[in-house]
Amino acid sequence: MGNLVEHWQGDVTGITKFDRIKEHFSKVCNERITILDCGGTEFSANFIQNIFPNAKITILNNNKQDLGKNKKYEQLLCNCYEMSKLHKKFDLIFANDLIEHLDNPDKFFEKARKICKAELIITTPNLSVWYNRVFLLFGFDLANYNSSKTRLGNPFLSEIGAAGHKSVFTRGSLKRILERYAFYPDKMGSFSYEDSKSQTAGRGGSIRKIINSILPQTWREGIIAYAKIK
Repeated sequence: MGNLVEHWQGDVTGITKFDRIKEHFSKVCNERITILDCGGTEFSANFIQNIFPNAKITILNNNKQDLGKNKKYEQLLCNCYEMSKLHKKFDLIFANDLIEHLDNPDKFFEKARKICKAELIITTPNLSVWYNRVFLLFGFDLANYNSSKTRLGNPFLSEIGAAGHKSVFTRGSLKRILERYAFYPDKMGSFSYEDSKSQTAGRGGSIRKIINSILPQTWREGIIAYAKIK
């Protein structure tokens, strides 16, 4: 649980999310803090280190290959449900496109709350993204969720897709589950998964980017939640 599918493809989807995160933390990014990259990899840790150059980063993943070989990052080989067994606390926990892969996101938030000292950052696809609304209107499967191993019932999408997404949230439902586990959603933003350099950007990237820029945030592709502990 908790390994990121896009990373073993040699890429990170939605690279623009890191620009949004850097803007959010611009006043404190040089502080010496501890960060847990939960469900992360060497690729995502490198992006986080660029934002927080003085931070001590720990990568947690249940896939040894995804942990990478960079010795400057502490590596924890376990799944995200075992976080509370680490007997360590972190200033910031970062879950980059993780929760949509989990069978039990409630358990993730419960465990994260026990070891988070200050703030939790969640990035995840938006269940109510504009093209999902269109697909449902015509009776097609959703783009970022599949209930079986393959995505069936959508002629516009390949059967192998949605990267095994099992728990996809709207902005409203993500906010409520954070509050249920004593996190205060300080701010919620959005981002596009389109990036010209990304191998996993999907179809119609440039068109999606334009549409995402003009629609309300509740209709956009990705959600970023900055949640502080209560």
